[in-house]
Amino acid sequence: MKVTMEFEGLEKLDRLFSNVGGPLWGGVKVVGKAAAYALVWEWGSARITKPGPKTTWGTNPAGDTVVLTLTAPYGYIRVNKDQYLSILREEVKNARLTRVKPENFENALKDALSRAEIRCSLLISETAPIDSGDLRMSIQPTGVNAPILFTGTPNLFGPTEFDLGTGWI
Repeated sequence: MKVTMEFEGLEKLDRLFSNVGGPLWGGVKVVGKAAAYALVWEWGSARITKPGPKTTWGTNPAGDTVVLTLTAPYGYIRVNKDQYLSILREEVKNARLTRVKPENFENALKDALSRAEIRCSLLISETAPIDSGDLRMSIQPTGVNAPILFTGTPNLFGPTEFDLGTGWI
């Protein structure tokens, strides 16, 4: 059996995507004093060798057994991965790209990513360990294609990127 299909309008797709200048990047950052210790409660502390009254054994993203806080014993960033994906899908869907003129396609995607950044930063803030309150108040969206997303942040923990990949689409 032979099946033949004819597609019309593919040139419209090409026009839509040709108006996007390249990949769009979004993220979340920690600013101020809390930036010095923000990743300790995700990766574990090198100086704490056994749990104390406010800490417990946990597993960091690398799979190592480390001491983590009781208020976030599984970390506070990676535990939200499914919600990040849901937020991103929802914001791209809300961009209503089928109603956007080709010349505005990139801006519509940037707006959707910006809204997703804000929502993800709020979500991370809600699940961050409770300390003096500095950490929760210091978590902010980076801004779409912000330079910090390309340079990374030097630290002792290794890469701090949390790549959702392309499977979310």
